[in-house]
Amino acid sequence: MQLKLTPKENEPVYVGTVVASWELQRSLKLPRRILDLDAIQDVSPLYCREDTELRYKPIQSAALIEASICDGLFAPIPVGEGKTLIALTLPDAMDSERAVYLVKPDLKRQLEREIDEFYLKHFILPVERISIVAYSELSSAKKAEILDEIAPDLIIADEAHCLKNPKSARTKRFLRYMEANPSTRFAALSGTMTTRSLFDYAHLAELALRKNSPLPKSYYDLKSWAGALDVDPAEPYHPGALEKFCDPGECVQDGYRRRLVETPGVVAMSKAKIGTSLYIQPRQIRVPQGVLSLLSEIQNKWSLTDDEHDYYEEFTDATELAAVRRQLLCGFYYVWRWPEGEVNKPWLEARANWNREVREKLKRGGTGMDSPLLLAQAAERYLKWLEGGRKGQRPERAWDSAYWPEWRPFKDLPPPPVDPIWIDDFVIKAALAWAKNHDNSIIWYEHRAVGEKLAEFLPHYGPGDDASVATENVIVCSIRAQGTGKNLQRYNQNLFTSVPPNGSTFEQTVGRTHRQGQLADEVLVDYLEHSGSEAIERIKVDAKYVEETTGDRQKALYATYLPPRALRG
Repeated sequence: MQLKLTPKENEPVYVGTVVASWELQRSLKLPRRILDLDAIQDVSPLYCREDTELRYKPIQSAALIEASICDGLFAPIPVGEGKTLIALTLPDAMDSERAVYLVKPDLKRQLEREIDEFYLKHFILPVERISIVAYSELSSAKKAEILDEIAPDLIIADEAHCLKNPKSARTKRFLRYMEANPSTRFAALSGTMTTRSLFDYAHLAELALRKNSPLPKSYYDLKSWAGALDVDPAEPYHPGALEKFCDPGECVQDGYRRRLVETPGVVAMSKAKIGTSLYIQPRQIRVPQGVLSLLSEIQNKWSLTDDEHDYYEEFTDATELAAVRRQLLCGFYYVWRWPEGEVNKPWLEARANWNREVREKLKRGGTGMDSPLLLAQAAERYLKWLEGGRKGQRPERAWDSAYWPEWRPFKDLPPPPVDPIWIDDFVIKAALAWAKNHDNSIIWYEHRAVGEKLAEFLPHYGPGDDASVATENVIVCSIRAQGTGKNLQRYNQNLFTSVPPNGSTFEQTVGRTHRQGQLADEVLVDYLEHSGSEAIERIKVDAKYVEETTGDRQKALYATYLPPRALRG
C-alpha cells in the first residue's frame, strides 16, 4: 500500500515520492551537450543540387548530424520547421538501405506529389530506398505484415505522436516489429510529441536513443516520474529525487526539460522564429434557447432522447457526455440512421440499460472497476463463472451485472451510421458572417455535419482533399483532415467553429498558417466563445506542460490574447 503524504498548503495529496532509483542514477550520468543552432555545420553542400538556391535550416542540419552520430533521432521540432526534408534525407545520413517513412493517411498522396514536383528538383534524396507507409496501413488487417514484407533497417515516424498509444493496433504492430528486429533504427519527429504525459513518448525515446534515453524504462519509475511532471496526474507524486536534475532555484519541470533536450540524439527548439505576430480572440454570439435547454437536459439526465428519430442514448462517462455537448454547441446532434428504417429495439434497450448501469457503477469506483472496458471484463468473468457451474472460488474482480447478460449478445455489433439533427444553424450563420469581413481566411470545423453545411456556401476541403493547393479567398477546412502536415500560410486569418479539445491539436492546426513562410505581419485566430473558453484554458495547461518539459515554445502561450468581441451578421 502506498503512503499518502501530508501536503503543504495548495499541494496535491501525494501517493508517493520519486526515489533515487537505478534508472534515475543512469539518467543523471548520461552525457549532455548544448545544441547551438547558430554554430551548427551546414549540411546543404552534401544534399542540395547545384542549381538551387535553397538551403537546409540549422535545425534540419542539426537533426541529420545528431541522427548520424547517435544512430537514432528524437526530434520534438515545432510545426513549420521542415521535418519532411529531414525525414527524406535521414536514410542517407544514417546509411540506411531500406527505410520506411510513416506518415498520416491524408498526407501520403500529397507527400508523393511534393517529392516529384518539389523536393527532387532541389535536393539529392535517396527516395529509391524509402517506402512511404501510412499509419492506417499498420492498422489494416490486410496489411498487418507490411513492415515484415519491407524489412526496413530504419523507421522514420513523422507525426510520431500517432504511435503514442501502445494499445492501438498500429502501435502494437510497430512495437512488435521493433522487438523482433532489434537492429532496426528509429527516428521520431513531431511538432506535438506529447499532450499531457511522459507515457506519450517514453517508449518512442527509448526506441530512438536506446540505452541513452533519459527516461526510465521500468513502469514503476515512469509512473512516479509522470506523477511528478504530468498535467493533472491521476496519482500525484512528490518530485523527490527528480530535483537532482535541477539547478538551485529551478523547478523540477525545467530541470527535467534540460536533461531531455541536452541528451545527444534529441533535437529540439526553444525559440519561435516565425517573425509574425499571433493574436487569439473570442467572438461572442447569441446561443439560441433551444440549444441551451437541451444542453441543460443532457447535463442533468446524462441521456439524450429523440422519439421522433428512434434515438435514445445513455452516457456512461464524462467523455461521452462532452462529445455530445460539443455537437450541441454547434447547433445539432447525431442520431442513428437505421437501415431501411428498421429500428433494432432490443439492441437499443440493452445498450441503454448497460450504459446506465456502467455509469452508476463508475460513480462508486473500486480497484479494477474504473472504466467501461474493465467493468465489461469483470461482468464477463462473473458470467463465465456462473456458466461453468460456479466451480472453484469466485474470480477476483468479478461483477454480478444485472444487464451484461442482456447486452452481451449485442456488444460486438457496430452502431448504425449517424445523421445530424439540426436544432439551430446559428453557428453556420455566424461563420458566414465572419467570412464576409475576413479575407485570406480559413473556417475550421470539427464535425462532419458543420462541414457539410458550410460547403453549401464556401469552398470545402475535407477528407481526401488537399487544402495546400487552395487558391480561394475563404475556405472551409476539416481540422482532422487538414489540421496537420499542410502548408496553408497563404492564409493568415482563422475561425474555429469548435476549439480543438486539446493542446496538441490546437498547436498543429494553428501551425498551418502561423508557420515559416507566412508573409503577413499578423496571424489572427478567432474562436466562437460559447464553445471555446474552457477549452482554451485547458489548451494553455497542455501547452505549459509541453513547453516546460520539452522546451518547445507553444503558440497558446506566446500568442497575444485580445478581449472578446461580438460577432454580428
